[in-house]
Amino acid sequence: MDSIKHLALVVIAQAALDSRKKAAQSADAVAFFQRAAAGGDEKVWFDLADLRPGAVFGGLRERQETSNEGRRVKWECS
Repeated sequence: MDSIKHLALVVIAQAALDSRKKAAQSADAVAFFQRAAAGGDEKVWFDLADLRPGAVFGGLRERQETSNEGRRVKWECS
């Protein structure tokens, strides 16, 4: 695996981990995935990793909704 692809995967993985944390850090991570799924600048990380941001975003959203019933995080893509 080339180093740039590895870096992209690390960035995406860290954002996924951050999305499971509380408050502002989670909101920032969710916004990262929302912007990537909407074709924003963040999408470049997914392009480098050969991943579809919408698929990753959808999987994370589904997992988050089923594991955090008491915590409210806005998981919508505009």
